[in-house]
Amino acid sequence: MLYIKSFPKTVLVTVDSITIDEYSLPKFKHITIKYADIKETGTYRQQGNFNRYGSFRLQPETLNIELHNGESYEISENDFQNYNNLKSAIYDHLFRNK
Repeated sequence: MLYIKSFPKTVLVTVDSITIDEYSLPKFKHITIKYADIKETGTYRQQGNFNRYGSFRLQPETLNIELHNGESYEISENDFQNYNNLKSAIYDHLFRNK
């Protein structure tokens, strides 16, 4: 079991699902995504830009999860310190069972 925490979101990756807890006042969201419900996953990164000092600023990568029922979820690397570990765990579970 992989446990990744970053306020205001917590993600729990287990053998059969991903659970996302989002703490945004005044409400609390608890989302569970089962691997069997995932239709597609992919990542994207918006085009970066140059700041006023002339250095290039890379935009954060986002993991998109699309479900069979049409719902989709996005997880940004800015939301989690261990984003790459989270992404790897999701891909590992998905491709291991195909």
